[in-house]
Amino acid sequence: HVAPHPAFERREDDLHTELAVSLFTALLGGEAQLTALGGERLRLPIKPGTQPGALLRLKDKGMPHYGKEGR
Repeated sequence: HVAPHPAFERREDDLHTELAVSLFTALLGGEAQLTALGGERLRLPIKPGTQPGALLRLKDKGMPHYGKEGR
């Protein structure tokens, strides 16, 4: 069992969170910053024309596979 986290939701090996970006960043593109589960500061590129509710991905930043090194 995994205890709930106030900012992240786990879905299998993926971590999900909501992030607010300004209207101008969503329209024109840019980047947003967020803090990963371990405290690491990450930069998330935002493509021009990003729609509300869009699912953006940071590869290899989800949950590790227990007993499988490098995954």
